[in-house]
Amino acid sequence: MRITRVKFKNFKPYCGEVSVDLTPDKEKNIILVGGENGRGKTSFLIGVVWCLYGKTIKQVDQIFKEEVGSTYGRFLDSSLNWEAKKKGVESFSIEIDLTNISFSSTGEEDKKADIKLIRDYNVKTAKETFTVLVDGEEMSLLSTDDEKTYFVNQYLVPLEIAKFVFFDAEKIAEIASLKPKDQALLINKAFGQILGLDTYEHLLADLDIYKGIEQKAVASNDVKLSITNLEAELAKVKLQIKEIKKERSNIEEKVSELEEDISLYTNELIRRGHGSLGENIDELREKEQQLNVELEKASTRFNNATELIPLSIIAHKLAEACEHIDKEEQIQNAVIEKNAIAEKTKEFTDKLFGQAPLMPEDDDINIEQRFFYYEFV
Repeated sequence: MRITRVKFKNFKPYCGEVSVDLTPDKEKNIILVGGENGRGKTSFLIGVVWCLYGKTIKQVDQIFKEEVGSTYGRFLDSSLNWEAKKKGVESFSIEIDLTNISFSSTGEEDKKADIKLIRDYNVKTAKETFTVLVDGEEMSLLSTDDEKTYFVNQYLVPLEIAKFVFFDAEKIAEIASLKPKDQALLINKAFGQILGLDTYEHLLADLDIYKGIEQKAVASNDVKLSITNLEAELAKVKLQIKEIKKERSNIEEKVSELEEDISLYTNELIRRGHGSLGENIDELREKEQQLNVELEKASTRFNNATELIPLSIIAHKLAEACEHIDKEEQIQNAVIEKNAIAEKTKEFTDKLFGQAPLMPEDDDINIEQRFFYYEFV
């Protein structure tokens, strides 16, 4: 399967007819769709998925569920391009051309066919139509919406694996941020759904239920009574969970509706000429951008400072080490100097008291003094 062209007509930001050629060539077989924020990248993806799946778009992935919101009809009404609506246009549509589709309509061998999908919606009549053309013609076997939905799921992209085909690129970043174990579980689940292993798991669950029924049938009356009581309690808990989920869904729906109303009223006030409100919003947006720029600069400075923290710690430790070495050297020098002084003192003392005193050359000394000097000779 290969999507060769997508044509938008008055869908969201695409005013009038906007045709996007997705045909690759031999040298360039990868096509990238890019643009600034608010230029229609997400609307491009949503339009393609809506053309394929219609009201079941919410089941594809969380991003489409959030886009559609609580009410599918309101999503469609808000999808008509604003400029086209002001000109009196009441409908929008999306066409997808696909080639190289293996398809058999009579049980014969599969043949390659070109498929065109056309889905349009009229906001005035609230009517949605879905057309499937095979080699440019409608087929009698694809006359009802259920048959067309089956065709898309059987021969194009099954709804169960659509989220692995159509997704926002930001999800790649989310997957990359997961731990290796979580990444493995996610990829394992994806391959399981693609290969149909989830159906196998459902069959195993059904088999467990059947085994439980059979075991209950051959159990004693006391065991059967206990099982019955537990099943009644389980059913009661499940009912409570269902009611809580329903209540939560209603609350989320009301919140979503209120948020949509706030957005609509704000845009309407701006459109009707409440300039002050528009100016305030513009000022706030401009201030937000400035704050984001300052935040980015501050983050950069913080990251740079963070890189220097280990160096500053090392420098402090080096300074302490140098100071310690200097003190050790001073102590060693003091010890050496002390030992040298002690050695010199000892040497001086030995010289002073260990050698015989010299007899004065003067002969004018008495006999007692002479005996003193003779004792050392």
